[in-house]
Amino acid sequence: MGSKACPIPINTNQYFLCKALFAVPFGRDVTETDIVDMADWAKDTKRSVYDARGAVNKRVKEKLGINNFIRWRTGRVRIDYQEKWDFGDSKVIQRHKSRLE
Repeated sequence: MGSKACPIPINTNQYFLCKALFAVPFGRDVTETDIVDMADWAKDTKRSVYDARGAVNKRVKEKLGINNFIRWRTGRVRIDYQEKWDFGDSKVIQRHKSRLE
């Protein structure tokens, strides 16, 4: 948001979760299976996606003050986008997307 950042460690479950979510428009669901396949979490389970979501939400709350940034519902996750969020400008979001590619 503006000049604030919320760093996510590279090559972690949190990273791959964010990479999958930022690859689609905000509000669009991504299945847990797609995320697990993308990250090649062969030894991990869908529970790992749920846990990663909780960890990212905690970071986003601490750094940006946004509650429940990522929502989980029956095997699907999505960024819970709200128009009232003030990111300053769309370039901030684009920068985050490009860092995940």
